[in-house]
Amino acid sequence: HSDVGNRCSGARVNGHLVPLRYQLRQGDTIEIITSPNAHPRREWLKMCGSSRARAKVKQYLRTEERTRLREVGRTLLEQELAGRGVRLADLEDRQEIARLTPELDLGKELRGEDGVYEAIGAGLISVVRVGLALAPPDGGASEGESASESNLFKRVFRRVSGGGRKPTSGRAWPGLSGKEGVAGSPIVINRERAESQGPNGAMIQLAPCCSPVPGDPLLGYFVPGKGIVAHVEGCPEALEHIDERRVYLAWEDGLELDCPVTIEVRTGNAVGLLAEMSRAFSYHGVNIKQANCRTVDAGARAINTFQATVRSLSQLTSLIMTLRDIDGVLGVERVFPGAPGLAGRAS
Repeated sequence: HSDVGNRCSGARVNGHLVPLRYQLRQGDTIEIITSPNAHPRREWLKMCGSSRARAKVKQYLRTEERTRLREVGRTLLEQELAGRGVRLADLEDRQEIARLTPELDLGKELRGEDGVYEAIGAGLISVVRVGLALAPPDGGASEGESASESNLFKRVFRRVSGGGRKPTSGRAWPGLSGKEGVAGSPIVINRERAESQGPNGAMIQLAPCCSPVPGDPLLGYFVPGKGIVAHVEGCPEALEHIDERRVYLAWEDGLELDCPVTIEVRTGNAVGLLAEMSRAFSYHGVNIKQANCRTVDAGARAINTFQATVRSLSQLTSLIMTLRDIDGVLGVERVFPGAPGLAGRAS
């Protein structure tokens, strides 16, 4: 029954499709519709009719959240170690990460490699401090370390980690070692990482304030317990956190995602201009979600604001160039309503 519930996408009651929130009546005939892509969501908790069903949904959500935190934590540690010239896979093969768990004192639920990754993803321990323990500046313990060398390794870990205590300074959470501007191996944003794969959201979240588009230069930072947030480079919201928790990001080559953008077109107030602009959007395959046109300067000019969906920066740039070539268009730029400091950029 739990498996059916976890894959439930809808239902037919008395032969008619109904939403999951439909309240059953005495004598109803029910057919459950399942889908491999369906899964419990947090809002289901409001619809559960029994404490047992509510507990099952909570269990699923908790498991999915822990899986996501482990993925985030492993990716952050992999990047941290790459900046130190160490491959995470090599340490995993030697089980060096699993050996850290007794020293971390994270509780019974966080054991082995997965426990360390989950703790990093949840913000319980600092990725930099774990990186220092695994790859200290003096080179650390070798693959064939002796018992005394193992004790030295543990002392180094206790010294750099503060005995496993949760750090209090925001600067304890950087996503990459090294000086400002020196990136290790960047985390690559692909479709799987950018799009929601479960009830708790995506591993990498595209910030709604500046809505990055594949191809935009990026600034990223790590939010303990939530994941990685990607901003357009220069976004004021990101700059508030970047010194504390920076994570280096790069787009996967050729990646296309449906991303919202806002384009402002300044024109003269001539007949037919709006139709010309609409044709430009259609020509480039860009869907207009909303348009707002208003006149200024006593009706002599117009400001046309389009909310649209593009798949990449190259598609957006081509559209803007076409709009600029229309007779009567005075200027075109991509604007960022949620990040005014970026106005006039990325066009």
